[in-house]
Amino acid sequence: MTSNIPIDPAVSTALQIFDLPPELRLEIYAHFISSFDYTKATHPSEGSYYLPLLNTCQTFRNEALRLWLTHLRNLRDEAEVIYETADVVAAQYLADTANTFDMEVYLKLQNAIFTTQAQFYSLRNMFRADSGTALDHAVEAPHTADGIVELLEWLEVNT
Repeated sequence: MTSNIPIDPAVSTALQIFDLPPELRLEIYAHFISSFDYTKATHPSEGSYYLPLLNTCQTFRNEALRLWLTHLRNLRDEAEVIYETADVVAAQYLADTANTFDMEVYLKLQNAIFTTQAQFYSLRNMFRADSGTALDHAVEAPHTADGIVELLEWLEVNT
């Protein structure tokens, strides 16, 4: 049997994400970031980020941007190592005179190099684009002849 007691619309029972403690929100952002498939990401419009979450509101951007850029940087660095390793393996294969040249193996190595190179450059470009967008969104502190003193005061007030 269901209750027909009306609920007061002024009383919200929904839990908003910003009602959660910051530590939990950071865990949510980290999960969202780690499950983002960068290989299917399309180039965003000017002033937008690859990660859709960062384009939703300033609070998400302020809280999750550092996590996102760190994640991208780590992926880029890992992809660079994999690319360089594949390149070295191919060079060693070609330099090995005791090895009889096998075109199929060579083509597989070249395909691995091409694939890992594409992943590396994709991540590098994504990191550069989102870092640039982050710089574009940054608010510049007003400055005068006092320079750094005013900047420090501004940071105290705005952070």
